[in-house]
Amino acid sequence: MRHGRMMVGAGILGVLAGCSDSTDPAPVDRTPPQVSITSPLAGAVTGTVTLTANATDDIGVTVVEWKINTALLPAPDSAAPFQHQWDTSANGPGIYEWVAVAKDAAGKSTESAPVTYTVAP
Repeated sequence: MRHGRMMVGAGILGVLAGCSDSTDPAPVDRTPPQVSITSPLAGAVTGTVTLTANATDDIGVTVVEWKINTALLPAPDSAAPFQHQWDTSANGPGIYEWVAVAKDAAGKSTESAPVTYTVAP
């Protein structure tokens, strides 16, 4: 009798071992996002300028933040196209370095290469 129970038990365990949950586990994100400022190219700018960044990730980009001269701006962009409107008159004449920072859901982030713009007086 014991032997029969063990076989039945083993059979149930075998069936249960072959069962799978209907939901797939979330993919593991091991790759940081990639980001670059695509427009405008470095150089002289004036007035209101639309900065555009291209950001990609193997799972997905959650946000792109913008930095001007290393200062993080308070208006992140959470949807493509990733853009920021820069009113150059608010900063005045000078040389300004911009960086886009892409982040993914896993908390990984990448900074773009800096792009330098000159605002003339």
